[in-house]
Amino acid sequence: MPETMGERIQQAISYRGLKQGEAARLIGISAQYLSDIIYGRKNASKRLKYSTAQALKISPEWLIDGVGSMEQTTAGDVADLALLASEIINAPPTSKRKALAIAVARLSDQEVQAIDRFISEYNTQLKKTEPQAPSPSLVQLEQEQDEPQ
Repeated sequence: MPETMGERIQQAISYRGLKQGEAARLIGISAQYLSDIIYGRKNASKRLKYSTAQALKISPEWLIDGVGSMEQTTAGDVADLALLASEIINAPPTSKRKALAIAVARLSDQEVQAIDRFISEYNTQLKKTEPQAPSPSLVQLEQEQDEPQ
């Protein structure tokens, strides 16, 4: 995995089949300035980081922090995954495992990454909506200690 933002930019440029000059034009900066960012001679502003991610069609989180996957999840990815999941869930019980195995075997690397992102995002949302048990107060803890055993 690329360690620096510059290495991630280079990986994204290569992944998209672009030359550095073409990528610079898409981003809206000079090829020299892009080179300076890639090799750590210049720092990109926050706005430029997001513009770079948008121009290269990559995840800003991955570009900036190296977190997650390079590919952005699109609404189409999520809709396709939901349809696939629905078909598997509604299949007769005996064929569910077979259908799942066949479907998973046919997935491209990008689709697997999209599923991974979807699961991560779902788990994040689930954690946000789970009710949190209140922490016992100091008074409750003292009362428990005072109760005879």
